Amino acid sequence: MIKTIGMALAACLTGCVLYGIEGTYSVTGNDPYGKNSYSGTAVITKDKNEVYQGRWDFEEGGKKYNDTGTGIKRNNEVSFIFKNASGQDEEYEGVQVYRIKGDILEGPFVLLNKNLVGNEKLVKQKVNE
Repeated sequence: MIKTIGMALAACLTGCVLYGIEGTYSVTGNDPYGKNSYSGTAVITKDKNEVYQGRWDFEEGGKKYNDTGTGIKRNNEVSFIFKNASGQDEEYEGVQVYRIKGDILEGPFVLLNKNLVGNEKLVKQKVNE
């Protein structure tokens, strides 16, 4: 019985959301529009009422991008609407849906008025204690 409870607890710790998603993340992704991979960092903070703010800074194909977004978390998913900072070469906005798996957020995104789906993965950076 104790072994079964221990196995259930271990499964929950790897699949359940037991803490907030706020923090700094390493970002990797695949852009289906430019057919490039990209990498960078993201910072997620929590506002009131389970609303989150995100900022992504990444590089793709030698260009730097800065996106901001607002999200909402429900159960083991968080969804963001995002757009890039004004003044960049191209303007875009879209929707990102992440599945929360412990310190990893991963899932699809799509840009407004486009029909290709990309994928992005965020891995929370460890804080030195």
